Amino acid sequence: MELRHLRYFVAVAEEKHFTRAAERLGIGQPPLSQQIQQLERELGARLFRRLSRGVELTEVGEVFLTDARLTLEAAARAGENARRAARGELGALQIGFTVSASFHPFVPKVILGFRKTHPAVTLTLREGNSSELLNLARRQNFTRNWSSKPCLMKIC
Repeated sequence: MELRHLRYFVAVAEEKHFTRAAERLGIGQPPLSQQIQQLERELGARLFRRLSRGVELTEVGEVFLTDARLTLEAAARAGENARRAARGELGALQIGFTVSASFHPFVPKVILGFRKTHPAVTLTLREGNSSELLNLARRQNFTRNWSSKPCLMKIC
């Protein structure tokens, strides 16, 4: 079963008519009918009652419609979350800093600013000495390190 099958099914269920659903989807009516028949064969159940003027959902179709909508919503949300993560708006950021860096006004200001502009990003802060932080950074446990020495890594 593919997402397009769910989209096709939902369109037919909402339009209650194959031709109108096909127009809405921008495909021909015969291929849409074939895809719905394929879906029904895969599920082993009829989803629609064919009427002289359109279709209506069977009881199985009613149940399937609820889950199909939820699945399509979840797929859309997953795609949006992936795009947000790619833009750095979602996910996790691990930051290491030395004790001396925490007293520099730049560090707390940047962290607070980042939290305000990226509330869906989880920040993990780790204080340590330069040697510890460098070792952790080499093992890729941090996205960013701040120390009194020159920057160890670029912000990703």
